Amino acid sequence: LRSLANSELRVLGPALSPLSKLKNEYRFQLIIKSKSQRALRHALKYTLRKSELEGARMQRIHVDIDPQNLM
Repeated sequence: LRSLANSELRVLGPALSPLSKLKNEYRFQLIIKSKSQRALRHALKYTLRKSELEGARMQRIHVDIDPQNLM
């Protein structure tokens, strides 16, 4: 994902979530900032597709566009 970062895209994290372990599962947050919704969607689709191809275990992913808080 960082390889896609450019002047249109900023990647912050990954970092532990405020509730980093819940129900015996670890949680992380990754924030992707962009003024272009198109660049944001492209980065997300590319990253998810590449992660699956590389064999990442993607049990649960939650995408929140314009979150009200980061809790």
